[in-house]
Amino acid sequence: MDNAKYGVIYFSLGSHLKSKDLPDEFKQEFIDMLRKLKQTVIWKLESEYPDLPNNVHIIKWAPQQSILAHQNCIIFITQGGILSLTEAIYFGVPIIGIPIFADQFTNVHRAVKEGYGKKIDFSSKATVVSIKNAIEEMLHNPR
Repeated sequence: MDNAKYGVIYFSLGSHLKSKDLPDEFKQEFIDMLRKLKQTVIWKLESEYPDLPNNVHIIKWAPQQSILAHQNCIIFITQGGILSLTEAIYFGVPIIGIPIFADQFTNVHRAVKEGYGKKIDFSSKATVVSIKNAIEEMLHNPR
């Protein structure tokens, strides 16, 4: 993370939802989108993934607080669980929330309302495009 000249984007769906269970089509489209970014990406993925671009790093377990505390962590893509949002607020890292169930919808709504997050609907066919647009907006909007 120290050498991430353009910053680090951290992607984790928490401990209950596993990235490995995401549809293969989503994972491939997501990797293809990440490949085009200048930022370094740390993705908590519980399985191996072939042919990763140089800017994407897969880890099976993530020291989330340490990642969010790092000065180069610039965006956190999360499911919006309350502990993840609490940590993001504490460390001042804006979020892209992809709520899946339970309190995540309310938590991400609050993040959007308070100005430190963007919400993406996972059910949308354009999920990856929406994530890319949210990343671009966060990178270029000083708010």
